[in-house]
Amino acid sequence: MMAETGRAALFTDTGQPYEIREIALPVALDFLRRTRDKYPVHKVVSHKFPLEQINEAFQEAEWANKQTAVTRACIVP
Repeated sequence: MMAETGRAALFTDTGQPYEIREIALPVALDFLRRTRDKYPVHKVVSHKFPLEQINEAFQEAEWANKQTAVTRACIVP
């Protein structure tokens, strides 16, 4: 249903979805760009996935009720 409306959702640790507003992504990316030296996020990424493997990335990063080698995953161009 989210895809049909053009909206995106993330899920909290309780499994409840919350909507991502269109403005959130540009703001988040700008924050990461401005603070990349102060907060080196790349140091906590354990696995990188190309966009074509986004479904596998979500499956591997899912930690509820199981353990995987993925601690933090990111999608790369």
